[in-house]
Amino acid sequence: MYIQNNILGINFLNNDKKNIKILEKSLGKLSSGRRINTAADDAAGLSISEKMWGQIRGLKMAKRNALDAYSMMETRDGALDEVQNMLQRMRELTVQSLNETLTDEDRGKLQTEFRALQISVSKISKESQWNTKFLFELHESSFCSFEGNQRFNQIIKISEGFNNDLEISADGNITNIFLEGGYYTIGEIADIIDDKLIEKNPNLIINLTEENGISIQSENSSNIDYIKGGLSFLFYDYHMGTPPGMVIGVTEFIKGGRLNIIPGNNDKLNFYIGADRGCTISFLPKSGGYSIDELIDTINVQLKTKGENDVKAIKYLDKYIALYSSKYAITGLSGNMIKIDGITSVLYDNAKYGYISKNQGYVVGRKDLENGIVVKKGINDTLGLKVDDEVGFNVINLLDEEENSKIYTSDGIIKRINDEAERQGIGIIADGISFREGKINLRIQSNYFGGKSKVVLDPYSSAYNDLFVGENRYRLNPIENFGKVTQATIEGKYVINKITEIKKDYNDTLKLTVDGKTETIKLKERSYNSDELISEINFELKERELNAAAKLMGPTEDDKYAIFINNSEIGEGEISISEDSNGFEYLFCKSYFDILENKDGETKIVEGEEGIVGPIEVIETPAVLTGRADLKNGVNIDNTNDKLSFNMSGEDMEIVLDHGSFNARELSFMINDKLRGKNIDVGLKENSGYGTNLVFTTVNKGNGQYFRNIGGSAYSTVLAKTVYSKPANSDSGVTANYSIIGRTDIGNDFVIDDLNNLLSFVYTDGNKDENNEYKLDIELEKKTYTDTNINDLVSELNNKIKDKLREKGLSDDKISADLVNSKIRLNIKEPGADYKLNKFSGGFYDMVFEKEVISKLQPYSYSGYSNSKDEQITYVVGRENLNKEITIHPYINDVLIFDFHHNSRTETFKLHIDPGKYTSSGAVAAEIQSKLNKELLERGYESNSIKVQIGGVDSGTAIDDENKLVIKYESKDGINDNGSYIIDGVRGSAAYTVFYRAQGEPSPTHAVGVVDLSKGADIKSEINDTFIMDINGETKTIILEEKKYSSEELLNAINKELEEKSTNITASYYDGRLKLSFNEVGGNTIDGIRGNARGTLFFNVGGREFDKPEYFQIGANSGDTLIFDKLRISTELMRINTITIHKSSYANKALKRIDNAMDYLSGERGRIGAVQNRLFSVIHNNENYEENLTAANSRIKDVDMAREILEYTKQMILKQALQNMFIKINHYPEEVLKLLD
Repeated sequence: MYIQNNILGINFLNNDKKNIKILEKSLGKLSSGRRINTAADDAAGLSISEKMWGQIRGLKMAKRNALDAYSMMETRDGALDEVQNMLQRMRELTVQSLNETLTDEDRGKLQTEFRALQISVSKISKESQWNTKFLFELHESSFCSFEGNQRFNQIIKISEGFNNDLEISADGNITNIFLEGGYYTIGEIADIIDDKLIEKNPNLIINLTEENGISIQSENSSNIDYIKGGLSFLFYDYHMGTPPGMVIGVTEFIKGGRLNIIPGNNDKLNFYIGADRGCTISFLPKSGGYSIDELIDTINVQLKTKGENDVKAIKYLDKYIALYSSKYAITGLSGNMIKIDGITSVLYDNAKYGYISKNQGYVVGRKDLENGIVVKKGINDTLGLKVDDEVGFNVINLLDEEENSKIYTSDGIIKRINDEAERQGIGIIADGISFREGKINLRIQSNYFGGKSKVVLDPYSSAYNDLFVGENRYRLNPIENFGKVTQATIEGKYVINKITEIKKDYNDTLKLTVDGKTETIKLKERSYNSDELISEINFELKERELNAAAKLMGPTEDDKYAIFINNSEIGEGEISISEDSNGFEYLFCKSYFDILENKDGETKIVEGEEGIVGPIEVIETPAVLTGRADLKNGVNIDNTNDKLSFNMSGEDMEIVLDHGSFNARELSFMINDKLRGKNIDVGLKENSGYGTNLVFTTVNKGNGQYFRNIGGSAYSTVLAKTVYSKPANSDSGVTANYSIIGRTDIGNDFVIDDLNNLLSFVYTDGNKDENNEYKLDIELEKKTYTDTNINDLVSELNNKIKDKLREKGLSDDKISADLVNSKIRLNIKEPGADYKLNKFSGGFYDMVFEKEVISKLQPYSYSGYSNSKDEQITYVVGRENLNKEITIHPYINDVLIFDFHHNSRTETFKLHIDPGKYTSSGAVAAEIQSKLNKELLERGYESNSIKVQIGGVDSGTAIDDENKLVIKYESKDGINDNGSYIIDGVRGSAAYTVFYRAQGEPSPTHAVGVVDLSKGADIKSEINDTFIMDINGETKTIILEEKKYSSEELLNAINKELEEKSTNITASYYDGRLKLSFNEVGGNTIDGIRGNARGTLFFNVGGREFDKPEYFQIGANSGDTLIFDKLRISTELMRINTITIHKSSYANKALKRIDNAMDYLSGERGRIGAVQNRLFSVIHNNENYEENLTAANSRIKDVDMAREILEYTKQMILKQALQNMFIKINHYPEEVLKLLD
């Protein structure tokens, strides 16, 4: 026996553990009902069972899924049942609308219900949900949509060529549609577009929203590239600028009126086409002027030549000319055509040109300040002056208070005066000018320009003389009378030829008087050469014992000689010739023809009142040639004087006169007969001073009629009067002695001293041919002469002269001195030009015969000048009557531009008028003036220097200037604004509203996006950085830098790009949305907006490239799915979104569309029913599959309860037996121990 180890106990424990484990498994199976609870129970069975169990659970969920899908389909079918019911009602309404028993009002009521049903159908398709999932797909698998933001509750006007076209590009496929012009509701427009789209591209669908907005979608398409055309306004705020209408001239053409064009006055018309394209129309002078139709044709021909096909001239109200454009505003009129000058122009006479001429008053000193000036206190340190209209003198101090004297340069004294004037506020400026080289004179000018400008110096101020008064020193030379001895002479003109023909009783007598004796000499009839002629005259003079002789002078360059006849006595005697002797004019006088009175024909146009074109009043005069030959005593015509030639208005004519004697009347008849058929009338005219003269007159009148190149042998006989240049007809001989008279008075206490006691001169003796000059040097006694003994000085001088003459071996009486009016005179005894005194020198000559004169030179003083106010004023006056309420719209008609020309400088003013209603013309003028003043100040002008006013001018034209806008420049007194001025070129979007007489209210094109940009935008490179648009058909691309922009930064960036691309467009915000506006009015286009930034900057764009069908998991395994193509239900896809029934024509179409929609809906409901049936089968199949699979799984995994209870009972009995045995086993060792004790 072993006591330390209870072997029986250990064995019992092991058996008990096994029993417990078996009991636990049995209890687990009984409690779970499963044969396999762990892998240890049946590893292979567990694997098979779990697989089966996964199938079973999957089939359960698939059944649930199928039931859910079935429920969804039932919900869809229910919704579609409602839609079908609505379609049935819509069809009923449509059928009812087609009945002609209904009025338009009845159909309108039907349309109201019809529209409500349309909206309900759309709501059901858009809003029906199952478990928050939308039941219907509104689009095809791929689509793109543009959501519009415009709402239309008014009638819409569609104008062909303006807003009736639409171009849509989807995935590169372009669709174009056009609407007929007319008035439509938005529903009608949508319906018409829908018809055209379904015909050309069924994938493009237009939609009319509940709020009467328009959107567009492209089904089975991934992208709508762009929308463009006039109908773009349906989708977003797109306003195509209204056609500018026309600018209407105010020049009135009355019936038969013709405008005369005068070069330089009304031959140039300049205007702007649009904002910045200038155009010039030129008119050539035309005889008889232009009718209104001819002017229009001239303008249009030149416009076409210049390629300006969008502009044309038209007649307005049959009496005005208008410039019309469907695209551009015509403004900015300028050129001499609009100048107010008394000459009517084609359109307007509304610009008064001005010219300002003003200068300053000033004073210029005569004192030379080149070497400066010394200024001393109390001597010459103050200058008094007053300026312009000042009453008292201002005092300018030339020294500071502590200074006693100062040396100034010329620049220094000028600076001092200017500094003092500035300090005291005296309106002058001093400078230096030079009249002669090396001289500087002080000038002081008033700063004022105009008539009252002047500078007056105080002559009593101490510096006056030293600064302004100059001295003029000069010497007076003695008075010389030269000696001479002349013969009395008749000096003929140079008219004698080498051969002279003397004819009896024609030119053969000369009547001469010599020293009182008169004789007529008669020359023999013959031909003389020049020498023979002189000999013949001298012979006759001698025969008649006349104390005279003839001589020949010449020849001249043209071989002409002159006859001189001298009295033979020298220094005395007389001679004269009678002008009545027939040889006087021929031999002594030069003849020429008096100028004929020759007047060309003229065409004078009498201008009417400026601004009115009436029939031209033309005054035409003929060419008139009036002779100067006196025909009172008749004429003799022979072969020496029978030809007369001339050119009349370009035609050379020559006639040969009949020979004989004719009185004046007979001569005119004969010449008239010779000129028959030549369009010349010949008559007679009595002219005072000329007698009876021929007059030639052209039959034709006006410009281009004239007489030229008049000549022929008869010219001097019948037309020209011979005029003679005569010599003096008498003369006397003269004898005179040389004398020289001093300039200095010899008065009381005249002193002869070392300075003036010497006199030297040269005496020329005319009797000697050689060595005839004698120098006399005289020295006078030094003493003082008083009034009582002044003659002693003369005697002293005479004595000294005589002494010197004798020393030279000359007679001492050849030269003498005397006193004439207190002045010394020296005389030569012998007469003649060869006796004279010269080469004087010595102090006596300088002091007595010459005289130094010193004169004070007072300063020059000039007053200012200003031309008349009428000449100065410059203005341009509008022609639109502003006596009305004026409305200014933002970006529509809020810009006024004009050009201001000053000499060669042009400044353009661009004024932005605040939008709003202006109830009076004065209010709008004040607003424009306010904006103009701001511009003026920024440019350095004074406020109001250019004025804006209503009326207040008189243009002198036939057009009333009252209630018209006037932009005027008027000179301000005192400023230097000299030069020429013009204001013209008035343009801008406000020009038609406030200035020009125009028809229509033009506006600029603008487009407003849909996207709110008030918070800016995040631009990513190549993601959303490119914005493209078509501007008047030209593509412009804007690329923005990658950046997160604020709204202001974004706008600035866009505008910068727009400007750099020369788009003529400005970007702004409208209610936080991007607005693109043209800078000029007219029918311009901004469309085709695209690029990857369009959805960021402009449009709300939706879409997708692909969507998946619906997948219903209806089985336990992968792939056990039911694929269902989505129900695509929408009014758009069924094409019932735009139909209307308010007119029978629309109702017919609606009926067809509703039938198609119902068929489509029935088909879709059929698909739903088919799916429901399939789901029902799937559900039952899944149930059967689940049942059988569950049974098989149960056989593998479920426990046999009876068997397992038996096993459990068995194990429980064993456990109880073991427990009893354990008790006994533990008791045996205790018993042994007791025995050992």
